Amino acid sequence: MSYRHLAKIQYRSSLEQALALTQVKRDVFKNVEPLFVPLGARGIFGGSLIAQALLAASKTVPENFYPHSLQSYFLAAGKPGQDVEYRVERLRDGKNFLSRETRAYQGDKIIFIEVVSFTHDRKDLEGQLQHSMKPRFEGLKELDQFVHPTKLAETKLFSQGINPFQSSKELLQNLFERFTYGVGEYRVRDNYFDDVTDPKHADFNKTPDEIDTDYFVKLRTPSEHKIFQYVAFAYFSDSVMLSTIWKFQKLKIFSPKLSVSLDHTIHFHTTPDLNKWVYTTLEHPRSIHGRKLMNGYAYDPIGGDLIATIQQEGLVITDESAKAKRQGSKL
Repeated sequence: MSYRHLAKIQYRSSLEQALALTQVKRDVFKNVEPLFVPLGARGIFGGSLIAQALLAASKTVPENFYPHSLQSYFLAAGKPGQDVEYRVERLRDGKNFLSRETRAYQGDKIIFIEVVSFTHDRKDLEGQLQHSMKPRFEGLKELDQFVHPTKLAETKLFSQGINPFQSSKELLQNLFERFTYGVGEYRVRDNYFDDVTDPKHADFNKTPDEIDTDYFVKLRTPSEHKIFQYVAFAYFSDSVMLSTIWKFQKLKIFSPKLSVSLDHTIHFHTTPDLNKWVYTTLEHPRSIHGRKLMNGYAYDPIGGDLIATIQQEGLVITDESAKAKRQGSKL
């Protein structure tokens, strides 16, 4: 596959502009800007579909209603360069909960579906029991120990001659620019790219469900709109999860041969604020028949409250024979 065309991408710094929608008719919307295609991907970024479907649905509910959960399914790859039309169906309007279904089409072909439930603040329920899970391991307030992924890639990957796409320096520079000038800012631990197949690695003798990985993310260009904080969270929630499978499965980085999202769920427990850093931990509880299940927990790094819970399942095809040859690893 050729990635030469991606060298000319100019990354936007404003996610709000990148995900803007225009109304076609009542409850029907389409994208204004061309949708992002990740380096190495055949279709448009799934996070764009999740986020724009949520944005479209939110345009059909009263301003005091916000999403508390969404469930989405990827039905077919979105073709780069083609417009996506979002058709919203008003499933139910109740007093406290509203339900919407958004279907994404390219031409006559449906490529994505998402159901969103909206609610509003219930002052009559403020006295009910409240509980918020805390992270399983330290790291919540350790932003100074996390580093820019571009700088880390330069020192841990490319300085060692590791080039995942066998690409030109121009394309690699383009990949760097995504994390330097793109819509989101990321911070990862300085051991993020360490070789997990090395018997000396701290996770080498752990099972996948015993391993955690974490990161920070925020908007590069802040947004003043409350609803867009939910939209931005939905976008970023699809940007890291499946790409960390190699860490849990103890494979060489970039070794999966195929990685596609199948479904994606978010439960919003409170309003996210992506104008500030959000801390997320990831877990990999199950892998079977090529389907990898990932759980994510997003926290407010200041107060420590759980902001949202994410669950994603993807089809990730790896070189299992190479993994089976390794000795001493507990899988």
